[in-house]
Amino acid sequence: MFNYVEWLEDGKRSVVRQALREARDSGISPPNKLYISFSINYPKVKVPRDIASSDDEIKIAIYDDFWNLSVDDELFSVELLVNNNRQLFVIPFKAVRTFIDPGAEFALQFEPPEFPFLGDNVIPFERFKSSK
Repeated sequence: MFNYVEWLEDGKRSVVRQALREARDSGISPPNKLYISFSINYPKVKVPRDIASSDDEIKIAIYDDFWNLSVDDELFSVELLVNNNRQLFVIPFKAVRTFIDPGAEFALQFEPPEFPFLGDNVIPFERFKSSK
């Protein structure tokens, strides 16, 4: 069976990956700013403890002040100012939910991430519904 949705999501992630590589290599000039929201509960996500919230999703902005942007095939990491301190964020691409560059009038929205640790051990709720 062809998995078009997964292929499409992978293609969109490659756009985010390439934009971050360009930002790493060339910097970001106005009017471009990169806004990225992501699930903080996805495996391998690392965020500063003082900004982790009860929400599953947070948004970061990458534009003027960022350091040590690193991009590989599976994830990216970047240091951003949080409460006047440089803090490290590590974000797998599969955790990303939205990517927005308002200066380029460009945005991507992703399907909610699948959590690999749930796997085959999860029993679908439908199995418990009565068939009346």
